[in-house]
Amino acid sequence: MKKKILVVVGLIALLLGGVTFIFYPKQSKASFVQQIYQDNKTDVDKGVEELMKSNHIKAMEDTKKVESMRELLNLYQKNKKIKNLYYDTSSMTFTFQYENGILGGVMLKDFDPMLN
Repeated sequence: MKKKILVVVGLIALLLGGVTFIFYPKQSKASFVQQIYQDNKTDVDKGVEELMKSNHIKAMEDTKKVESMRELLNLYQKNKKIKNLYYDTSSMTFTFQYENGILGGVMLKDFDPMLN
């Protein structure tokens, strides 16, 4: 009798687990950039610094670095932490204005005293 009850309970648990999986599929994992944003929603500088210091971005080619930084800065702009976001392709520099009006920027290339 106990074996039958255990089998029935096991089948019900298996069935409910399958139903749960059907109705609640796994959510997609947030991108690396989105995770940085989530960890630093209110502090643009910390988010940018974390991205720039990450091994993830150091290993990227320039176009991917630009895309990742643009993604992060667009999240801050969307949530009104920065505004007036621009990108200069020749210097690989993003410029923007913080919510309080102070100007800011991020240079993705190494600083070159001959150019700057």
